[in-house]
Amino acid sequence: PQGEWYDWNSGEVLQGGRHVLAEAPLERMPLYVRGGAILPMAPERNADGAGQGGALTLDLYPGDGEFVLYEDDGHSLDYRQGAYSLRTLRLERSTGQLRLTIGARQGSWQPPERKLVLRLHGVPEYSRLGYTGGLYEIRHHLLTLEVEDEGAGRVLNFRL
Repeated sequence: PQGEWYDWNSGEVLQGGRHVLAEAPLERMPLYVRGGAILPMAPERNADGAGQGGALTLDLYPGDGEFVLYEDDGHSLDYRQGAYSLRTLRLERSTGQLRLTIGARQGSWQPPERKLVLRLHGVPEYSRLGYTGGLYEIRHHLLTLEVEDEGAGRVLNFRL
């Protein structure tokens, strides 16, 4: 398909609209992520909910995209009575800039206290972050930013 695609394993950016012949050893199958994708990653936990908590990681791939994050306690049926939350996350790319809008949490369920770890892929090493108040680092074209998840909305601007 058209657009930019990111190799999950190497971070290489590929232009869509063409065929790609990729090596596919069993231990590392080719996997491509569309530009604009927002992928939530949570820590591993047991089926009984043990291990719940910890940071919520969002893997972000430059481009235009939107995602609604649904969360509940992960083990009870309380969601049937409305015990869940929703959050809209939006990536918008313009010339030399990327904006991440994290909407305010909506709903009655609140996660345990945690951090948001934002991992922005495909970032030039010289990029500047238009946000203060969190720890960040850029390595191997991956910007990692850690912020408190207070449930309020926020906007982060990146210069690419």
